[in-house]
Amino acid sequence: MNGHVLDELPIAVDCFKNTKNVQLFFLTHAHSDHTMGLTSSWQSKIHCTELTAKLASHRLGVRRSCFQTLELQQDYILTFRNKNDSCILHVTALPANHCPGSCMFVFETDNTKILYTGDVKPNRQLYEIGKDVWGLDNRKIDVLYVDNTYAEPACRLPPPKEAFDEIIRICQLHEDCSIFLGVYWTGHEDLLVEISTKLGRLIAVTREHLKVLTLVGDVTCFTTDKYESDLHAMPMGRLTKSFMQEMNETEKAIGIVPTGRRCHKNHSTEREDCIYYVPLSHHPSYSELCELIRVTGPEKIKPVVSGSCGYEGMASYSRADMSQFNHVISGRCQASPNPFTILTTAKSAEGVAKSTVGRKCGIRNIRKKSRSAKPVGVVFED
Repeated sequence: MNGHVLDELPIAVDCFKNTKNVQLFFLTHAHSDHTMGLTSSWQSKIHCTELTAKLASHRLGVRRSCFQTLELQQDYILTFRNKNDSCILHVTALPANHCPGSCMFVFETDNTKILYTGDVKPNRQLYEIGKDVWGLDNRKIDVLYVDNTYAEPACRLPPPKEAFDEIIRICQLHEDCSIFLGVYWTGHEDLLVEISTKLGRLIAVTREHLKVLTLVGDVTCFTTDKYESDLHAMPMGRLTKSFMQEMNETEKAIGIVPTGRRCHKNHSTEREDCIYYVPLSHHPSYSELCELIRVTGPEKIKPVVSGSCGYEGMASYSRADMSQFNHVISGRCQASPNPFTILTTAKSAEGVAKSTVGRKCGIRNIRKKSRSAKPVGVVFED
């Protein structure tokens, strides 16, 4: 579970278990590691984006009436109780560039200002939008809860565009094969659309996957007829060596897995048997994380992900040690490298051919105050 009850406020973000004394619930996005505890019997109000509400309701059966949807880049005013007093909370949702509907939250009271990133993929647009929140003319961020999935210097990833191009090159090298693309149930839509557009072919998906894609946006790149295309999207966890061996008993087939889970040791495309592993993630690489911390300039950093998990390359407790970024905070006024150009480039495919309650106590009201308008967009993960 990658969620927290905040130490500073009676607020739970992506946390729906063991929430005693929580007065307000927030959801950054609908991936399963951020929704544990959410079921069809949930009753408290959840604050999130409209698209996250649709996806969570579809996937988990949570009633739509439980969701209080927030527009990006708008200032919302909520109240909570502190002992006998009513306290004002300003909340702003910002695009997180992680998956459809994902957002970051800025929480601000008279006493504290918190930026909770959830899962995030920093880019120039995010930094431009964020100037209204953490720029020099704004109140300093006291606490940054940050996406530390790959918070180790060894974790390097190429820019997503280079990973996309790499995957397309692999597909072009294997035009005589059936190609199976391992994807998350939501979060790889941008990759699939890019592949379909560049290759001029539909991508076959299951009927259930098409329902999710319909919620997210345009589905003209997809078909549910598996005989209509030799490009197939399937759950990443099912694209295994044994599956590919079974496929190759009756046809020529390859698999492509876009993943960041090997980024601690492999920074370019690998091929194992019939599967290509292409480094791609909608989480920040180490250099991007350093830049995010430098730009936002928090007084204190806390990890969203605590400790280890079972995936290779993500099993180190050091990624939860935020003291490794002390040098970034102390030197944040100095010039830093551009995180969008210093990342290692993936090798070309040619080189490897031969990735709350409806009326919860403490919630008095919610009203919206406009911020200055800027371009808003959500780029499509986990």
